[in-house]
Amino acid sequence: MANSFGGSIKLKGESEYTNALKTITSNLTVMSSEMKLVSAQYSSNDKSIQALTSRNNVLNKQIEEGKKKVDIYKSALEDFKVQQDKNGASLIELTMRLENEKKKLQELKSSTSSTIDEIKAQEKVVASLSRELSDSESQYEKNKLSINKYQTQMNNAEAEVVKMTKELKNNNEIIDKTEKGMDDASKSVEDFKDSEKQAGKETITLGDLIKGNLISEGIIAGIKGLVGAMKSVAIWLIDLGKQVINQYAEYEQLIGGVETLFKDSANVVSEYANNAYKTAGLSANES
Repeated sequence: MANSFGGSIKLKGESEYTNALKTITSNLTVMSSEMKLVSAQYSSNDKSIQALTSRNNVLNKQIEEGKKKVDIYKSALEDFKVQQDKNGASLIELTMRLENEKKKLQELKSSTSSTIDEIKAQEKVVASLSRELSDSESQYEKNKLSINKYQTQMNNAEAEVVKMTKELKNNNEIIDKTEKGMDDASKSVEDFKDSEKQAGKETITLGDLIKGNLISEGIIAGIKGLVGAMKSVAIWLIDLGKQVINQYAEYEQLIGGVETLFKDSANVVSEYANNAYKTAGLSANES
């Protein structure tokens, strides 16, 4: 009798990959809830450094887990494709064996010396191989569907990582622009202080300079740069309602920046910024 083909050609290790993916999916679910919490703490249009940093902290974790998920899919696909290639070769071998056993059966039936028991035994061999081939072919097709599913899921996981990476990059660009605006304003103030010292005016207060219309162009540039940086944060907001919300957020950040830079003179500078068009042609909302 012919030897058995060896049974099913089902993909091996699929359950291990599935369990690993379940763990990562669970982690991503937790991180998704973290992002929801961050979104609840900040409005969807909040582009402040604090809000963006909080979102980025979650995004970094999501991207890391997403990459792990992609790696598992890649490993599974490589493994499954190797197995499937071997399965294809085995199917060809099984088909050839079945054809040989069928040929033997026909020879027995054609021989005048063959017994009924010999013919029945050979018929059982052919029937067994036929069932095995049919089952193996069916499993082979299921394997193909499973591999295609893994390929689709890997593509989706990669797309999600790319999407989150772009969002992280955009957030970082906004943070960099905002911080640069703050740095430029701070530098302008330092330059102003140095110039006043060189002119021997250390005893004149910043408030006296502003009230006497002696404010440096450096401070004007610094304030204008700060406002411009804030406005660049929200250039994509289209409808009027969002613009109003955004302008208010810009104003709050501007005042916060002024308080940080000018400390005790913050009220004077804020008042000057709002009325600068009278002395220097600068609107508080001008970019």
